[in-house]
Amino acid sequence: EDRANIAVNVEEQSTGEFSIAGGYSNIDGVLGNVKFVERNFRGRGQVVHSDLTVAKKRQEISLGIVEPYFLDRRLSGSADVFHTRSHRLSHYSHIMTGTNVGIGYKLTPSWGQGFGYSLKKESVTRLAALVSPYIASQSGNYFTSALTHTISYDHRNNPVRPTAGFMSSLSTMYSGIGGNVYFLKNDLRTTFYYAPFEDIVVTLT
Repeated sequence: EDRANIAVNVEEQSTGEFSIAGGYSNIDGVLGNVKFVERNFRGRGQVVHSDLTVAKKRQEISLGIVEPYFLDRRLSGSADVFHTRSHRLSHYSHIMTGTNVGIGYKLTPSWGQGFGYSLKKESVTRLAALVSPYIASQSGNYFTSALTHTISYDHRNNPVRPTAGFMSSLSTMYSGIGGNVYFLKNDLRTTFYYAPFEDIVVTLT
C-alpha cells in the first residue's frame, strides 16, 4: 500500500488589535482614546471589545462581547454596556448609561436578520443661568426602553477583514416598552469597502 506524508505549515494571524489615539475638539478640548479588540477570545471565535475616550469635558467607556455560536447554535449573540459623561460648553451636564443585547442569524449566505433590546438612562442637569429655552426644556431624567429589528445584506469579500464589496442594513427601532421616551425610527445604511493598496482599506458609509 502506497503512503505519503504531507506536512502543512500553518501561519496563525493576529486576532487582536490595540490602538491609542489623541486629538483636539473645540467642544471637548484635548482628548485621548484607547481601543482594544480581540476576535478569538478563549480560542472560541468570541469577539470582546473595549473603548475608552477621555477629554476635559467628555468621558466615554464601552465594553462588549459577541458570541458567534450562542447556545451552541448558528446564532450570534451580543451584549455591551456603556457610560458617557459630558459637560457641553459649560452650559449643562449630560450623563448617559445603558446596555444593549442582541441576537442574529443568517437567512442565506448573504442575508441576515437580527433582533435587539436596549435600555438607557439619560440625565440632563447643572443647567447654566443663560442656557437656551430648548436646553432648559430637556432638563431631567429620561429612560429609553427600545426594541430593534434589522435585516442586512452582506456582499463583502471577507466578513472579518473586508477589502472589497459592501454591506447594507435596514433597522427599525421602537421605543416605548416601558420608560418615558417614545419614538419610531428607521435607519438605512450602506458601507462600501475599497483597498487602493495592500494594507490600506477605505470605507465609505
